[in-house]
Amino acid sequence: MRKLRFLTAFLLTPLFLSSCFFSQGLPNDHPFTKEKINGLELFSSLEISLDSSSKTVKVSFDGFESSPSKLEKLTERTELDEIVTNELGIKSKYETEYYFYEVKLDQTEKEEVANKLHEKILEATEGKSFQDAINLRDNEVKGVGLYIERGLYEGKPRTNMEFFHTGALLSNTTIYNGNTLFDTLAI
Repeated sequence: MRKLRFLTAFLLTPLFLSSCFFSQGLPNDHPFTKEKINGLELFSSLEISLDSSSKTVKVSFDGFESSPSKLEKLTERTELDEIVTNELGIKSKYETEYYFYEVKLDQTEKEEVANKLHEKILEATEGKSFQDAINLRDNEVKGVGLYIERGLYEGKPRTNMEFFHTGALLSNTTIYNGNTLFDTLAI
């Protein structure tokens, strides 16, 4: 009987240990692992500087620079990218996790940077009629945000598959990074 308990414990230990390393999402202070996050294409001059000691951020864009502000997590989600079956019939699941944050600027700073971002969007979409351009023109910019995009394989983070992006938060719950629109509330 004693051998059976030892054998059971011996066989279950690897299972228990592997469950301890399962990805449970990002810790709240994870964005502060970076010092600076720069925007893409249209918002290439949008920059968020992160201070890990005070847990504050500063936003700069086209001559505007904010005072230190807090970062608030808006939402997170995981999307299935694909399920791949190899020649032996073994399935592998690839997913992407998204974590969306808002920079909590004071009202005057938020209005100033939102106007600058909206002007940039209007310049870039003037005369264009595709759906994303129409969506961008028709939505009000309500602030600045950032998001983290993280690739997963079988529920665990993939090596070198974590990306930090800045963007404009729009009134219809989307974030625009200067290249792509992301719905922050999509399931």
